[in-house]
Amino acid sequence: MGRRFDSFVMFAEMRTGSNFLEANLNAMPGVACHGEVFNPSFIGKLNQTSLFGVSIADREADPMALIRTLRAQTDGLAGFRYFHDHDPRVLQPVLDDPLCAKIILTRNPVESYVSWKIAQATGQWKLTGARPPKTAQVRFDAAEIEAHVSALQAFQVQLMHALQISGQTAFYIDYDDINDLDVLNGLASFLGVAGLAGLDASLKKQNPEEIAQKVVNPEEMERALARMDRFNLARTPNFEPRRAPMVPQF
Repeated sequence: MGRRFDSFVMFAEMRTGSNFLEANLNAMPGVACHGEVFNPSFIGKLNQTSLFGVSIADREADPMALIRTLRAQTDGLAGFRYFHDHDPRVLQPVLDDPLCAKIILTRNPVESYVSWKIAQATGQWKLTGARPPKTAQVRFDAAEIEAHVSALQAFQVQLMHALQISGQTAFYIDYDDINDLDVLNGLASFLGVAGLAGLDASLKKQNPEEIAQKVVNPEEMERALARMDRFNLARTPNFEPRRAPMVPQF
C-alpha cells in the first residue's frame, strides 16, 4: 500500500518550537526535514548558502525547482519549515498539492513575541544541552505585539481557508504538545511513518519563567493585552488557550 503523502511542509513561526519539532521529525524513520529552505538569509540553516547544489541565487530565480530537488534527492518524505514571511511564490503551489502533508505548529503569540525579543537581546536562538542559557528582560511594545498578532492571525486564516476550499486537512500541533511523545507519534501516524521510542534530547527549552518575569513593564503589558481584540480565537484552532475541566462549576 502506497503512502498517503510524498512530502510535507511545517508551517510555523519564529519561537514556536519548530527546531525541536524538526529534530523529532528527523528522528522518525524515512523523514527528512531540511529546515527553513526559503529563509531570505540562508537555505535550511544559519550560514548555509546552498542545498543539494541549489544556491540562493538559483532559489530566487526558481523557488519551485528547490522543492523538486529536495523531493528527488531525499529518500522517504522530504519536508521543510515555512514561515509567513518566506518566499510567497511557493505557498499556493504547496497548499494546492494534496500529496504534500501540512503540519501547522502554533504557539500563544504573546509568548512567541516575548521569546523573540529575548532571543534578539541575547543572540541565543537555539539552546542545546552543552550551552548555558542566556536570559534577559525585555520591553513589551504594545504596537509591536499588535502587528505581530495581526500578521500571524492573517496567515493562519489564509492556511485554513486554502485547506477548506481544497478539501484537505492539516495536523495541528501546539507548542505545549511538542514534548508529548504520544502526540508526536500521532503525527508520525498522520505522515504514514513509524513512530518514536523517545523524544530528541539535544535541545532545551529556553526562558521557562512566567511571562511577567520576562518583561520590564508587566503592568503595561497587562493593560495592552486587555485592550486587544485581535486574537479571534475561534478562527484558528490552536490559538485557543488550554483550560482545565469546568465540570465542578456547573
